[in-house]
Amino acid sequence: DAGTAQDLTFISGKLITTNTNILIIGGATIVNGASNNSFADGPVRKDGSQTFVFPVGKGSVYAPVRISNFSGANGSTQFRAEYFSANPDPLYSRSSKDATITNVSFCEYWILDRLSTAATVKVSLSYNAARSCGFTSFTSLKICRWNGTRWVDHFNDNLGPAGFVTSSANVTSFSPFT
Repeated sequence: DAGTAQDLTFISGKLITTNTNILIIGGATIVNGASNNSFADGPVRKDGSQTFVFPVGKGSVYAPVRISNFSGANGSTQFRAEYFSANPDPLYSRSSKDATITNVSFCEYWILDRLSTAATVKVSLSYNAARSCGFTSFTSLKICRWNGTRWVDHFNDNLGPAGFVTSSANVTSFSPFT
């Protein structure tokens, strides 16, 4: 557990985590240095309600996910994130989707879970052409979430930080995202 009001700096190599041996980042901990050379390969849990970028990836791919704009959070707010450099199909059918979604990624997805409280957040997924199916148009990207039967459109606010696509409103349910 990285505790509160501490720094966690990634310098070199991967921190291999599992659901049993998870990296827990608490409170106002600041995470620095995550990159393709150094990140958490596996799930990471964030405690607290501060805007946060999960330093996650898989293999040699760093693919952070960001949560922000907390609403309804309290002292026991927890989220867990993990990245998968894989096609979400057949676990989460790419053909079952809202009519407003043209295509669902066949390259990558994230599991983002809310572990406690009823907090809602804006979700921001990182992207780049090399790992994200070779897309060319940021404005055509959307946040999509699997709701158990289909991919639901959470749109794109077109205002997220550089390298991220952000949901247009707070997300109230959590599951796989792409």
